[in-house]
Amino acid sequence: MRYLWLPLLGAVALVGCAQTTLTESGYLAKAGQTAAAQMHAAATLSADQTAALKMATAFHRGFMAAGAPTATQQSIDANITAIETELESRAQFLDSLGNAYAGLGALSSYGGVRAFDAAYASLMTDSNALLKTLKAHPLPAVVPADVETMSAVFVGLVQKKQIMAASKAMRSPLNAVIAALSDNEAAFTGLSDICVRQTRDAAIDLYASHMLSVTPVLDQLAAPLSLKSAANADQLAASNPRVMSGLAAVVAQQADHQDQLVVATYDKSLAALKALLPLHDALEKGGAVDLTTISAVTAEIQTLATQLKSAKGH
Repeated sequence: MRYLWLPLLGAVALVGCAQTTLTESGYLAKAGQTAAAQMHAAATLSADQTAALKMATAFHRGFMAAGAPTATQQSIDANITAIETELESRAQFLDSLGNAYAGLGALSSYGGVRAFDAAYASLMTDSNALLKTLKAHPLPAVVPADVETMSAVFVGLVQKKQIMAASKAMRSPLNAVIAALSDNEAAFTGLSDICVRQTRDAAIDLYASHMLSVTPVLDQLAAPLSLKSAANADQLAASNPRVMSGLAAVVAQQADHQDQLVVATYDKSLAALKALLPLHDALEKGGAVDLTTISAVTAEIQTLATQLKSAKGH
């Protein structure tokens, strides 16, 4: 009679293991959604800056009475367009990635397969769109491994199989996008450096022409000393070339700082995507997911986004 208990004990152990997977997949899903949301916000702010670059380029060209765009100017226009297209594609990919993690979380509850399948299909579509923008090889059409739900006695075991299949399926677009973004990192940095000069040059043109108020910059400089600019600071600065030269240097530094923030968000977003992979590995091995790294990187992205938003005066 006692041997009749052995299958039941084994089943109980399997159910306990399945429950661990369900719990840990919920942690991974939440972390993935949070990371994707922060990366999406950072990409959107970077895209806003790119839109400002277009206006700055147009102004600077008109200010210099350059006439028809030269080959160099056409190259700058192409660079801005390339960055804009990449940021748009990256934001769409990150939106789909967040939805896929939400779908992964839905697998922890009953009837979540359809939600994940729809989110995964969108993730594959947007991953390939981003890969095309980055001039990387597209992913083949992949369907997550089918799970025969009627073959298992316990619902938890079925859900575990579904979660494992979903986690493995998500690795493919993650790995491909990580590789493509890594290969493109130096190019993105170079393009960003070139494009930010347009904003800097346009601002300096306007400063030199006394078309911008110097008060905000002066107040920033005076703030550590609890001082503020004079009421007639604009008039005084306009008559002092050395002051205008110094302020123009500050404006240039601020433009460079914005560029550094954009590049830093790219680097940290790439780090966040990489930090997600070990979590999938741990989940698929039946272990606990360690959220330390992904939580830290996500917090850094949020900080950078806040700084970028502040630097842009939003």
